[in-house]
Amino acid sequence: MDTDGNWVANDANTTFGAQQIRASYKATKNASGAYDQVITNEEVKLREIEVTKKWVGDRESKVEVQLYKNGNPLGASRVLEGANNWTTKFDNLEVRDAGATEDNVYSVREVGEANGAIKIGAKHYKVSYSAIDQDGKMTITNTKNPTPKKDKPPTPNTGDGFGSGMTALFGLSALGLLVLVYNKRRRYQ
Repeated sequence: MDTDGNWVANDANTTFGAQQIRASYKATKNASGAYDQVITNEEVKLREIEVTKKWVGDRESKVEVQLYKNGNPLGASRVLEGANNWTTKFDNLEVRDAGATEDNVYSVREVGEANGAIKIGAKHYKVSYSAIDQDGKMTITNTKNPTPKKDKPPTPNTGDGFGSGMTALFGLSALGLLVLVYNKRRRYQ
């Protein structure tokens, strides 16, 4: 009841047979002092999302996934591992909240993933997400990034600035000078 003595809207979900029903009740005091009551029932449409983890390359022992509703985390994260066949199901998800005009947007993301990548232990993986299909199924795929090859470090520059061509030229010049000196010495002996 509010401060004016009016009953405020009360919502409750219940199961009626196989159908999920949202019952809403609102009573408002009118000008004559009597209460006007409005009771509405609407079917609550539910959906489920089944997530399967796939690996390309190395496989880890487990990962965690988080369900998001309209961009906000919903519930606790779930573990995917070999024991559950790398699959989990989020169920009883309302397609549309009470009073909302648009359907909820659900997504599932791997915990720790950022910008399509995740590091688990010392290994790096690319993470890709399929769209949630009409049957409510999606796949998260981790592809192991190759370990970068370590290149040989570059040969340090000795700093003489001449290079191998100039060294060869000086070497040949020195050799020529030695031959010339040797020949002249032989001639004067």
